[in-house]
Amino acid sequence: MLAIKKPVTIRYRSADTLPPVAAGEMETFIVVTANSAGEMHCFAADYLNDFPLWSEPPVLQENPFVRADGCNATGWFDHLPDEENGAIISPLKLVEGQRIVGWAPVSEMIPKP
Repeated sequence: MLAIKKPVTIRYRSADTLPPVAAGEMETFIVVTANSAGEMHCFAADYLNDFPLWSEPPVLQENPFVRADGCNATGWFDHLPDEENGAIISPLKLVEGQRIVGWAPVSEMIPKP
């Protein structure tokens, strides 16, 4: 377990700016969302930039965004571990009234020595 002894300052970027992810890559970020009541939440999400996704036929029925012959995806996605398939990557789903207001690299969560 990691014990953090110093406070960590995280500089969130505006949701209007895109994360610096190279084409064909994906990277995990901390995303901040807000709803109409002003409540804010943060969680990990992946940003994909023209990242190739493939799917087996059973998943295709559940996720129409992915074709069996592969397709490239760009945007915010959930990335969940899956023992059978390795990972399930699907478009980030926000509840009604919720919107992304900022993001920060996960590397900024790690305190510098």
